Amino acid sequence: MENHQAYTSPPLNYLVHGHPGTGKRTYASQLAVSLADQLPFEEVASWPAPQLYDRYQTLVNEGQLFFLVMHPGWSYADMIERCIFLPDNVIVHDGILKQIATEARGNIIEHLLQQQPDILPSVDFKELYTGFLNHLQESGDQNPTLGTKDPFLLHSIQKNGDILLRKPKTYQVIRIKRSKIRQLFIAQQKAEDQQSLSAKWQGILEGENGSAFAAVWAQFANYQQAFTEPVEHTEPFTVDPYQDIQMDILPPGVLQSAKKYVMILEHMHMIEPEILFGDALPILDSRRREGCRCAQSVLLPGSKTSFTLPPNLFLIGTSQQIPLWSENIASMMSKAFQFVHLDANSRHQDWPKIKSLATLDLWNAINRVILRNKGDALQFPGGAFQDCKTIKDIRALFSNRVLPYIAWLAGREQGLHKTMLNELLGDKVKSLDELKKWKLADFIAISKAI
Repeated sequence: MENHQAYTSPPLNYLVHGHPGTGKRTYASQLAVSLADQLPFEEVASWPAPQLYDRYQTLVNEGQLFFLVMHPGWSYADMIERCIFLPDNVIVHDGILKQIATEARGNIIEHLLQQQPDILPSVDFKELYTGFLNHLQESGDQNPTLGTKDPFLLHSIQKNGDILLRKPKTYQVIRIKRSKIRQLFIAQQKAEDQQSLSAKWQGILEGENGSAFAAVWAQFANYQQAFTEPVEHTEPFTVDPYQDIQMDILPPGVLQSAKKYVMILEHMHMIEPEILFGDALPILDSRRREGCRCAQSVLLPGSKTSFTLPPNLFLIGTSQQIPLWSENIASMMSKAFQFVHLDANSRHQDWPKIKSLATLDLWNAINRVILRNKGDALQFPGGAFQDCKTIKDIRALFSNRVLPYIAWLAGREQGLHKTMLNELLGDKVKSLDELKKWKLADFIAISKAI
């Protein structure tokens, strides 16, 4: 098993892969606890199983750790968002990743507000801006004109509050982002003099269409002056109370003090990454997370809202092998995930005894058969027996894990399956269907047969 580095700027995503029984779930649990609690992995890995389990369950109960088992039915709708399109409305149900990302992002912003409380405007911008959009939509003209010297037509208003303009007699659309208007609004609220305000405005509008912003800002300023009563609205543009706050590069200490959230995705090989994450796949990359220098976001096609992933959200996937992805997907996954390969489980187990049968002896017998017939085969690890308490448990273990593993080995060399079954089981079992007939004496005979 690989040695994991201590908690010092860890990657945000991991893919733990190895053959059945190599301890992937245990490793993922240890890694999840170390990331959530900001502890060195080696320290958590040395904990006894009861201590690890108790802390794992505590994190689950506190809503910081989530365990999902992947299967072919999982899709983008379950992970990001599901949209129901009605004739005059769109109903959006947030997926599990979007919900957790929203909560994790909110926790960072709460810590950010403690250090920089002035990032929130003194006037309720959300209420003011909602009223301004309603004012534009309720104007008499179908395409109202904004600006005088260099007029623009109002093309449409997006669900996330962005305003689309176009020049008369053209179809080229110019996007005025709500976030930019908010930054201008905050700069105006906090500016001490006109000179400092002009400098801030130049930085905010760098690379944007200045004429278009001037046209919208003039209308917004007029509405702000006339704004007297709060505008009631039953359907806000977003349920995220911190949607308006733009995280630039996070100041020191904010990320360290924020809670850490971890998602474990069991059996990630069961579904293609592009089906699971869709257009959010590129922003899984640690360098693309919000608050980082190269942060990126995606515009979700259903809700028309901007979606980002915060840097305090970790993803841990487990897989029996590295899937055969396409070249583009493999490149993105290699950038977004750190791959951790596990060999045979080397942890020392307190092997249980079921009546007169020592499961360690049974494991040794099985392993000798496997290695005798296939010298280069991976060992089936003894950790698979650690939860066996009864004969029924061993029967289930054989039918669900040991014999399928032998069948997998046999698939690499024709005829090996029958040879291994004969050596391991003798005349006791001719097929997997006869496992239910096994008795205690059969297991004792198997453990002593070799």
